[in-house]
Amino acid sequence: MKLLIILSFLFLGQFALSGQDVAQLLKNQDFDQIGLLLSSDARLKVDNGQRIKGADAVLRGIEKTLSTFVPTRIEKNHKGSSEVEDSDYIITKLYNDQNQGLRIFVHIAEQGSSRKISEIKVRSI
Repeated sequence: MKLLIILSFLFLGQFALSGQDVAQLLKNQDFDQIGLLLSSDARLKVDNGQRIKGADAVLRGIEKTLSTFVPTRIEKNHKGSSEVEDSDYIITKLYNDQNQGLRIFVHIAEQGSSRKISEIKVRSI
């Protein structure tokens, strides 16, 4: 069953990756899948910190942020397409058991023949 879930997300990553898929992966702290969906030059910015570049560094940064936060629910705010063709974004909020929140911006762009996460911004609310 786990293999089927992994294959489903790989299929989504190749053909129909959406911001909502990524938001769910972030909530579930599914770092293996997130890592597979990051573009090689992905960027991450957490609060007012420095911008982190590169898939491995972004994955470590998002894992560090979410492992201490432990999200338990999602509140979708906004999604849409940017002016760049084949590029989508979602703005969502993650909350933990203490009702603390993180505002998450995820940008997904066409990279070769697949869609990848190109940028994630995280801000405490």
